[in-house]
Amino acid sequence: MRSVVYDGLVRVLSFSFTATVAHAHCVTIQLGRAYFSPGLSDSDAP
Repeated sequence: MRSVVYDGLVRVLSFSFTATVAHAHCVTIQLGRAYFSPGLSDSDAP
């Protein structure tokens, strides 16, 4: 039983960590584009 709970906890933590890194990476790209090329419209952002 303990291994099942541990496996589930690891999966949740791994997923949340991956999602956080992906979100931070996306925000960094958007901030970089807004800073280096302010002439681009928002429609060009991913």
